[in-house]
Amino acid sequence: MKNEPSHPRPSEDDRRNALTAIGALITGFLGAIIPAGVGVVTLLDSLRQRPKPRAFRDNNSGVNSSGTGDYVRIAHVDAVPPDGQPRRFTVRMDQVDAWNFTADYPVGAVYVRRTKEGEGKVQVFHSTCPHAGCSVAPSVDGQAFHCPCHNSAFDLEGKRVVKTGKENPSPRDLDQFDCDPEKLAEGEIWIRFQNFETGEEEKKPML
Repeated sequence: MKNEPSHPRPSEDDRRNALTAIGALITGFLGAIIPAGVGVVTLLDSLRQRPKPRAFRDNNSGVNSSGTGDYVRIAHVDAVPPDGQPRRFTVRMDQVDAWNFTADYPVGAVYVRRTKEGEGKVQVFHSTCPHAGCSVAPSVDGQAFHCPCHNSAFDLEGKRVVKTGKENPSPRDLDQFDCDPEKLAEGEIWIRFQNFETGEEEKKPML
């Protein structure tokens, strides 16, 4: 009868090497998983503590008295000429896009003018022409708004001007914003800024 080949028993050095290898694997795994976990916790905590948009920071809740939405500051009434001429202001807001937070980002522009209805009364118009999205500008004589792209025209009240023999392609008046009445009483102009669909007769917020 043939003798079975004998397998040598692992030596103490072999056992020690095996334990060392296993320990190294466990240490490497923990070394990778712990920083990753710390990174996730840090990310979630930073999102939870992300600074609020400026409209919220400057206006406490950022919601008007009727609870209809956020307002953003445009300017002080004294920055607008008292003679009714429009002045253009850039609208800047804090932006949150996915994981990114950008402070004071320019999101559009408006024209503000004082009216003759009373002290501190103003009108605020979107600078975008409702026809095709170009920017309007005051006419040379300062008595109207004019779009250089397709010759849309509006009076100082923002109303669409229709002249005999001259087509006005704009489907509606300039888009106007309401001011926060409480802030306006304090001499500050705050509006709920948003963009609107162009080429439509009805004023519809852009989604």
